[in-house]
Amino acid sequence: MSSALANGALSGGLIGLAAAGFTALWRLTGVLNLAQGALMVAGAYATWVVAAALDAPAGLLVALLIGALLGYVLQRGLLNLLLGQPGYLALAGTFSVGLALDSLAALLFANDYRVVPSVITTTVITLGPLHLLAASLVAFCCAALGTGALGYLLGHTHFGLALRAASIDRDAGRLTGLPVPVLFGVAAALSAAAATFAGGLLSLTGPFTATDGNQLLVLIAAAAMIGGAGRLWRAFAAGVLLGAIQATVGYLAPAGLADAAAIVILLVALAPRALEARAASGDVTGLGGLS
Repeated sequence: MSSALANGALSGGLIGLAAAGFTALWRLTGVLNLAQGALMVAGAYATWVVAAALDAPAGLLVALLIGALLGYVLQRGLLNLLLGQPGYLALAGTFSVGLALDSLAALLFANDYRVVPSVITTTVITLGPLHLLAASLVAFCCAALGTGALGYLLGHTHFGLALRAASIDRDAGRLTGLPVPVLFGVAAALSAAAATFAGGLLSLTGPFTATDGNQLLVLIAAAAMIGGAGRLWRAFAAGVLLGAIQATVGYLAPAGLADAAAIVILLVALAPRALEARAASGDVTGLGGLS
């Protein structure tokens, strides 16, 4: 069981990276990108396709670039138009994009399980009582590095300073010399690239299919909610924790309960925030204007 828990925690690092991108965009632009799970799946397929022709590192690079492009186009073409509008419009827009990506993946690749074959996929590393999958260990290290790189870009560069200024006050963002729509577009590009890169790493650690997007989204959202808006490393740590919990539940109970556990955790994570929002609005019934 200890090995299952450890390998689950390592796999959770991939969720943590995608959640870090999710929570960064949430904090900076106020957008909850419900396409993040589908972007992970897109990154997995991009890596699988390119790895078959070249190699896995090239596949990961292509997945990273595809994610950046998709994120930038999504922000500039849709989400920037919805800034200042009711939040449900952005939710509906990103959810629709996620459905479109899932449908495209199913159309192109059917729902067959895929995995990127490599030497590390089947290699096991023994550390005392633990038997760790080499692919999961490598993927976890890459995910941690990706989270660190994202945190550095947003917290220690001129671009990050300008973006944080624009997230607080758009006029202040303009004073940095960078157009706010471009700033938000690059933020979305980084967020989406984190998801597709995580998906590429996922393809190295085990099988995936076109229908995995919604399950991944639940885990990403749960990790982001537990970590808090803008807390990249907390979101990453929450992803690791979720991976460990899923692995433990899957080891002790039927596989389907592991997915149910993720949904329960998401609901538990959302409950305090819902209560805080209700208290702030003075609505103690939860019925809003209907009460």
